Amino acid sequence: MSLPQMVLALVGQGMVGLALLIASFIVFLPGTLLFLLAALCQAIRSGKNYRWISQTARWVYQLQHWCMAEVFFVGVLISLVKITGMATVEFGASFWFYAAFSICFIKALSSLDRLQTWSEIEVLAS
Repeated sequence: MSLPQMVLALVGQGMVGLALLIASFIVFLPGTLLFLLAALCQAIRSGKNYRWISQTARWVYQLQHWCMAEVFFVGVLISLVKITGMATVEFGASFWFYAAFSICFIKALSSLDRLQTWSEIEVLAS
């Protein structure tokens, strides 16, 4: 089952609130954060002072606390280990894509240096 299918299944079972939480914290916020992070890095690398660069940096540092992609992935791994004792489990493309996404997400956030980013933004602003 893919994440969009899971969200739709939860909505179909009347759990709209849970579906919105999962869609927000597991799919949309991490995706938005990676997009903003890529835009921020590209803007800093280009050496141009864009109006939106400092606001984007603020959003990146605020949103990273609310993204739960890696927590969800650990939960999925634990669940799959428990389920394999009771049933046959196959890892489909959605599992591997989300695993790759989680690894890229963790790597991107762990390599982000707040002090260096703000120093670069200040250099561009001057």
